[in-house]
Amino acid sequence: MTSPTRAAPARPALGRLDRARVVRGLGTHGAFVLATVVVYAVDLLLTIPRADARDGHPWQAFGVVDVSIGLYGGLLAGVYGVLLLRRRHPVVVMTVMAVATTALSFVSPAARPLAGVMLALYAAAATVQHVWLSRAVLLLAAVAVVVPVPFQPDRGLAPPLAMGVLAAAVLGVWLVGRHQLQVEREAVGLRGGAGAGRGARGHRGATPDRPGAARHPGPLGQRDDDAGGRGPGGGARDRPGPGGRGRR
Repeated sequence: MTSPTRAAPARPALGRLDRARVVRGLGTHGAFVLATVVVYAVDLLLTIPRADARDGHPWQAFGVVDVSIGLYGGLLAGVYGVLLLRRRHPVVVMTVMAVATTALSFVSPAARPLAGVMLALYAAAATVQHVWLSRAVLLLAAVAVVVPVPFQPDRGLAPPLAMGVLAAAVLGVWLVGRHQLQVEREAVGLRGGAGAGRGARGHRGATPDRPGAARHPGPLGQRDDDAGGRGPGGGARDRPGPGGRGRR
C-alpha cells in the first residue's frame, strides 16, 4: 500500500505590512539611484562647453586633450559611479568627489561641477557620527569648491563674491545633513525608550503582589492562597483545626 504523497507547504502570502515595507524599500532605493543619475547629468552639462554640447564635436579638455562628448560622458559616469557607495563609505566617496570636483573645475574655462560634491557632502554629514571627522569633510568640500574660483576668470560673478556664495552653499548643505543625523538619533532614542517602557510594564505585570502569592485565580475567582483559607481579613486563624473547627 502506497503512502499518500504530502503536498508541499504553501508559502505564506505577504501581509499588508510586509508589502508596504517592500514598496517603501523600493522607493527609497529608487530615489537613491535617481539622485545619483541627476547629479551626474547636472555636472556633465556644467563641465561641457555649450558649443560642444550643441554639435558634439571633439573639444579640448583641460586645454590640451581632444575628446568627444561621448567619451567624456562615459569617463565622467565611471567617476560619479562611486556616489552609489556614499552610504557605506561616506568619507571615501567624499574624498574621491572632492578630487574629481577640483580636477573637473579646470576641464573647460567655464566648468562648474558642484552637484556631485554637494551630494557626497550631504551623505557624509548625515552619516558620519564623529564631529571632528564631519568637520574635516566640510573643510574638504569647501576647499574643492572654493579654491578653483580664482583660477576661473570666465565665471559670471567676481571671484570674492563667488567664493562667498559657494562657501555659504557648502556650509548650508553640511548643516542640513547634520540636522538630519540629529533627527534620526532622536527617533532611535524614542523607539528605544518606548520599547523599554513596554518591557518594564510587562515586568511589573508579571511580578506578584506579595511574596508567595500567585497571580492565577483559583476555582472561585480567588487567588491560590485565598483558596487555601486566607481570606481578606486573614489568615491562618480561619483554617479548620484538627477538631473540624477553626481557631478563634
